[in-house]
Amino acid sequence: MSFEVTIKSPGKLEPFKVEITAENTVEEILDKCKEHLTDLNDKESIFIILKGKMLDTDQKVGDLGVDSSSVFHIIKKPKVQQDEENEVIHEETKQNLNANEDIIAKKSNFSLLIFD
Repeated sequence: MSFEVTIKSPGKLEPFKVEITAENTVEEILDKCKEHLTDLNDKESIFIILKGKMLDTDQKVGDLGVDSSSVFHIIKKPKVQQDEENEVIHEETKQNLNANEDIIAKKSNFSLLIFD
């Protein structure tokens, strides 16, 4: 028996519906969403969320308690970009932290004497 569920995605203004069965996996739901969302080529770069829980792609719909009132949310993982400039900044930050640790270590060798 098949039924429709609602899919929401930040890249799409209007929610849309896809038809699924209890035997479908989460990955198969993502495949059905491809006709509505053109940027789902890399399944590793997205989350699919149901009732606030991130789902694994091998989970079956029947095991999730899904019905026609269910809403799935598709969220893209943020892309992490690394370049040479970031590496230089990272190295400078490490050097600054090491220098600060040296200063603190040197200051901790002094004692404060208070005379009445």
